[in-house]
Amino acid sequence: MAGVSLKKVKQEGGAQDVGEGHEAPCEDTWGIEVEPGEWVRTLNSMETVFAWGGRHGCFNTVTTLWFTSPLPLHPHLIRHALTLLAQQVKVLQLHVSWRWLRLWFRRMKHVIVDFRVDDRAVGEVVSDLVGSRYNMERGPLWRARLVPLPAPPDRHRAVLVLAVHHTITDGLSNMILSRDLLHLINTTLLPHGPAPTLSPHRPIITLTNMVKPGDWPYILSILYKKMSTSILTSKNKTIYFGGALPCPSASCPPVPPVNRFLHTELSAATTTALLAQCRAAEVTMHAVLLAVAQVALVRVAGRRGGVDVAGTEVTICNCVNFRRYMPPHLAHTPGCFISLEDREVPASADDEKDVWGLVTRLNTSLRHSLGPGRIPVKNTPLLRMITLMVVGLNRALARMNRPHRCDSHIITTNMGNLSELLPGTCSAGPVQVAHMVRTVSSEMACNPFMLASHTFRGRLLLSLDYYTNKITPAAASQVFYCFVSMMTCLGNHGNLTHDGPDADTTCPNAHHDQSTFTYTTPPQDYHAFNNEQYFTCEDDHDDHNYDKYNYNHDHNHNQQDLP
Repeated sequence: MAGVSLKKVKQEGGAQDVGEGHEAPCEDTWGIEVEPGEWVRTLNSMETVFAWGGRHGCFNTVTTLWFTSPLPLHPHLIRHALTLLAQQVKVLQLHVSWRWLRLWFRRMKHVIVDFRVDDRAVGEVVSDLVGSRYNMERGPLWRARLVPLPAPPDRHRAVLVLAVHHTITDGLSNMILSRDLLHLINTTLLPHGPAPTLSPHRPIITLTNMVKPGDWPYILSILYKKMSTSILTSKNKTIYFGGALPCPSASCPPVPPVNRFLHTELSAATTTALLAQCRAAEVTMHAVLLAVAQVALVRVAGRRGGVDVAGTEVTICNCVNFRRYMPPHLAHTPGCFISLEDREVPASADDEKDVWGLVTRLNTSLRHSLGPGRIPVKNTPLLRMITLMVVGLNRALARMNRPHRCDSHIITTNMGNLSELLPGTCSAGPVQVAHMVRTVSSEMACNPFMLASHTFRGRLLLSLDYYTNKITPAAASQVFYCFVSMMTCLGNHGNLTHDGPDADTTCPNAHHDQSTFTYTTPPQDYHAFNNEQYFTCEDDHDDHNYDKYNYNHDHNHNQQDLP
């Protein structure tokens, strides 16, 4: 199909919520090569799962961007940039409809920009968007809120909360959307600046089946395992370490589950030290994150339960960018193209003392799984069926006020080093992104925690999403505190035994979604979402040339969910 030039679109909705119509100054780039109102393609496995969850207010992705600029960040400027983005990035014009007993993407007849200014605290806005519902059949499947912040005399500051449903996006797409939006804001801010244009990205209209006949014995074995451990029986006793990690008590009447999250960032010095250690050990940062998360989880469970949890299998599920198996020219294609890779590693009492040994084993296993093993490819035929059954079962259990089924301890999403994909600065203008946080609502999924990570402007950000129907806030805070303390100790001392952290206190450097949870006695250095420290990177940021090897062994995968 030949590309089509971008046409002027009609806007619908109120003046406050919907941007004004603008003629796009550049050609179609992320091009969905069909006319408005026409069908695009069927949904893949993960897109189908996310679309089903979207009907119940689940699987919303939220990217929170802290903007700083010497020029005013007026709402009409942000609205104009969002309108241009929606016109040029056709993924933002998609909705989901039934056709021939299958779910299809369909392009909306008109571009709608759901944008407004919100004067509430940033945490409240994020909480609202991450738990909001979309009309999957009508669209749009995204929305944005601008939160103005007090500014010093020489700077203007604001926070943009960009929510896009997982059906049409993933971690990579959200980073590209953020980068392109920053570019559009900068080019439209300057009165005589260049016409705003985006880099071309080739869409995927047809999906290729990569599963080979020899893969089916593995697929059927995994199907049997998932059915026996997650559907027909419960794995919760293993996931909660025999009750050492508390599952919230049932309430009457049932209370809807809430997605909450803790986040913090390591210092530039600690991040640099961790990267240097990864380089020396020839391992990826992701392997380090997996190893430390496992040790922290086992330590907290052991101390809370007062029992020896050594030998318990810790199951960690990794989100993998499926574009790694596609041709290079599709590396930045828009949409949701992820798969899953999970691993079960027996906990050992020696893991904490010899954490680098655990890191090396995990790194070797990951390389084989993502490379010759092709586990994410082999898992694709099962994702739709298994996930829909588990998510559907969890929704039914929620209505009956029963505990959810879980089949993994933690799911991870790692965007690696964003120095190239989303550097935070733009040569076209003065607006910068000083800080960025990602979160996803997955309260109906099969895990009590989601660990998100990325390195932005020289600092490693760590975020732990948890769900009130699966884990208590106190236990989640302890797990996160122990994890962050261990990561800091590893970066500063190269091991986990130097002045070992105490897992029985609240994480002192974590920022908590205070709209849904507040500490009984907040730590002295407790920070809200709009704390000043989020803007310090523009003053002390150095353009470190990090070796990409620390995040992956293949430079083509530097900006993927799982390096």
